[in-house]
Amino acid sequence: MKITILSGGSGNDAILKGIKYYYPECDLKVITNAYDNGKSTGICRYVTDTLGVSDIRKNHTRMYKIMTPKSKQNQEILDFYDKRYDFTKGKEKEEILDILNSYGFVDCVIRVAVNDFFKIKKSKNVEYKDFSIANIVYSAMYKKYGYEDTNQYFCNILGIDDFVLLNSFDNIYLKAQTESEYIIQDEGELVDWSNKKDKIVGVLFDKEPWTLNQKAVERIMDSDLIIHSTGTFWSSIYPTMYYGDFYKIINKSNAKKIWVMNTEEDKDAFGVNALDFIKIYENLGLDMTQWDIIQNLDAVKSLKCLNWAYNFKLGNNKGKNDYKKVGKAIFKVYYGLYEKFDKILLDFDDTIVGRQGEYPKASKENLKLVQKENNIIISCNFYKSLKESCAKYGYDIDTFENEIWANVNTDKYVKGKIKKSIKENKLKDFKKIKKLIPDCFQDITDYSCKYCIKIKPLTYAQRDNLCHYLNKKFKENNINAIASLTGRTTVDILSPCNKKGMVWYQERYGLYKTLYIGDEISSGNDSTIACCCDKAIEVKNPVETNIILKLVK
Repeated sequence: MKITILSGGSGNDAILKGIKYYYPECDLKVITNAYDNGKSTGICRYVTDTLGVSDIRKNHTRMYKIMTPKSKQNQEILDFYDKRYDFTKGKEKEEILDILNSYGFVDCVIRVAVNDFFKIKKSKNVEYKDFSIANIVYSAMYKKYGYEDTNQYFCNILGIDDFVLLNSFDNIYLKAQTESEYIIQDEGELVDWSNKKDKIVGVLFDKEPWTLNQKAVERIMDSDLIIHSTGTFWSSIYPTMYYGDFYKIINKSNAKKIWVMNTEEDKDAFGVNALDFIKIYENLGLDMTQWDIIQNLDAVKSLKCLNWAYNFKLGNNKGKNDYKKVGKAIFKVYYGLYEKFDKILLDFDDTIVGRQGEYPKASKENLKLVQKENNIIISCNFYKSLKESCAKYGYDIDTFENEIWANVNTDKYVKGKIKKSIKENKLKDFKKIKKLIPDCFQDITDYSCKYCIKIKPLTYAQRDNLCHYLNKKFKENNINAIASLTGRTTVDILSPCNKKGMVWYQERYGLYKTLYIGDEISSGNDSTIACCCDKAIEVKNPVETNIILKLVK
């Protein structure tokens, strides 16, 4: 799944952690602007004439902390990113290099960047108080190597994906206008505005033309989920939306769109409530009908006033949310899991476990999570095949207390014993069918089940040709059977009435609130039962199933 977060540098903490908690393997990107010019970032922009590094640096170090176990985090790297210093006038370069030389991870590229920075004449015009060394290094490298190569370099050091995209590479300074038409001259003043009587009503940029980063545009169009992060509105996300009409790109995207509303009022939008934010975006041109909004029931009153939003208790510890609750809320809204289900019906291959050992971690955890009485497995596989798959992950399917339908959706097993069978699924012309299968496939044909004949492994071309041949022969000989492609290498010969939907009617699942999870819902053997359930979710792999099982447990 491709997830893209529209964010600044600090407000996305719980969202990043929550997403990575539920879906560590997801393809995650953050799109941000780099208009910050406060404190040391502003000085670095002045010296190097580049965009601001602050929000990029914060995202890099945050992802490092999320993806690296605490016991393995390098304290020197954390110091490089987080510590701030007061340097002696005229001795700044030497003092910075002394600190960097004490770090084991620092190479000549970083040292040269410091030298490059202090070769610039404007570096002599400022004082270096409360200063980030990382900002100096990043900004000097931005000037020399460009933004993308520099970001990739530091992601390699941190061992994280290069996940931060700039909305634009234009070297822009952000301004803002208030209700009284006062112009706030820089982002530093903007974030501390805190004036309820003269609220900010719009943003300005110091120059044109506006050009968007094409990679950011492509990412928005390719995303499965776009998240509007919590954080400062006027300095972070709104300028990104506004600049170059980026909001129009977002309107065109078919991605699911979720906005996690703030928990506390920020200084830049003091006195602005949730409904005001919606109106501001509507005036801009952002299509708010495309957005699902998550409100935090633990938030201040002004930020939970939307009666159509999705409400969750996300915590409020000095404005910070519980990341597990935030991640759960986002994925519940994404998958539409707003209610409880009496029974959860699941396919097996590529849903609970991956074929041929794919997705081992998720597969093993799914086999643990699925062992609940209300979880029912419905598989086209033979029971012995399910048993072998479970054994690979250390589980004995004969100990599962929940119902398992196997042998092409026909026999219901509980703790290894057949409790019920759908007799209508039996192949009536078994012997005639056996004679019609060409001799060259006999050695790879399994006749052990009276409900299904399986032929595997086959190439796609072999399967397609064989199905065409057999179905023609069945019609010519008036045989009540059908040959179809299943899985990746198999041809199944079944009774035409043998569908997963038969289990639904046999077990009277219509009396219950049901959820179906499978990988072939839109076109495949899951479709006949999925359409019967109250809700069906088509997953791409067992990792997605793992997320859903965690959400509904």
